[in-house]
Amino acid sequence: MLESGNTLDALNIITISFLGLLVIGAFAATYSTAAIGIDSSIAVGPNPAEIVFDAKDNSAFLIVGGSGGATASVTDINAIDNSVMTTQKVTEPVDIVYNPTNDQVYVTSKNHGVNILNGETGKLVTKVNVATNDFHEDIAYNPANGNVYVVDTNPGEVSVISGTTNEVTATIKTGYVPQHLAFNPADEDMYVFLATRTSRGPYVDVISSSTNQVVKSITLASKGGSSFPDATLAYYPASQSMYVSNGVSTIYVLSNEALAAKISITAEGMVYNPANNEMYAVGGGDIFAISSSNSVVATLLDPAGYLNLAYDSGNSDVYVGGSIVAVVSTSNTLVASISTGSVGYVLFNSVGNDVYASLQTTPGIVDVISSS
Repeated sequence: MLESGNTLDALNIITISFLGLLVIGAFAATYSTAAIGIDSSIAVGPNPAEIVFDAKDNSAFLIVGGSGGATASVTDINAIDNSVMTTQKVTEPVDIVYNPTNDQVYVTSKNHGVNILNGETGKLVTKVNVATNDFHEDIAYNPANGNVYVVDTNPGEVSVISGTTNEVTATIKTGYVPQHLAFNPADEDMYVFLATRTSRGPYVDVISSSTNQVVKSITLASKGGSSFPDATLAYYPASQSMYVSNGVSTIYVLSNEALAAKISITAEGMVYNPANNEMYAVGGGDIFAISSSNSVVATLLDPAGYLNLAYDSGNSDVYVGGSIVAVVSTSNTLVASISTGSVGYVLFNSVGNDVYASLQTTPGIVDVISSS
């Protein structure tokens, strides 16, 4: 078992400053929509939100209605012809993930456990109660063991659901307010972002995939905070590091289960582009491209309130969702800007070689954006 409880005093932390390269000053002079645009739209219901891809069944699963109680649902979209196949009602859905080990989709609900849907039929298979009177926020798939991990913010724990039996096989005690989690392929462990403790600032717990125990606790900052709702985590293959953003002002770079650097930008969403080995982040009115040396190499103006990003393996571009969907090339220039409106999430569809953009409107639709 690894030693836990690192402090910032024992680390040689580098705060990275940068001069952002402003790539775009005016939209009209910097892009062309001749090749990239909206091909069609899919009617799905009010306020579509998070969306995941099911490669085995060539479909996409979309949360519709958000935490809208009885009106909320999960819609199964055929990724070949972009038709709606099924709609399954769920109560107050929050987050969604696909488990390729058993071809099932897991959807967390506020205070109502986890709904498990069949990937082929889109219908409810079972419901798992992971805790009593709890708030279930983030959920992630662990490819090292085929299980699904669920954040339980109160009383502060992570539940492990077996990908074989769909039963809770472990309940891992963390600290106060675990909010977000992600799998780290470098050490094959789960990383959990926790907002604060009474005596310390935000930190990350490292959970072993083999033992389901916390093997390391990494302090990110000395000052606490009540919550970081826009915090996010993303693995950076080029540097084999985990990027942990507090969603406010800083990306913390974790390497070899230790805090290695800090990047002073606001990032509410991140995605890796393997075509140029750069990490892209969005937040605070900007889109950032970050190199494997943890330096910001480009900054693009963000006039549309972007929320999340998707990598398009068909053209090696990054799509940034917002009221305008921005398309950023590997040279970090804006190659297209598609007017949609109130985009919540974007997702690349490798079957249709296009990008889905869910519009958080009523009635809600998903725009299908060409990627060539």
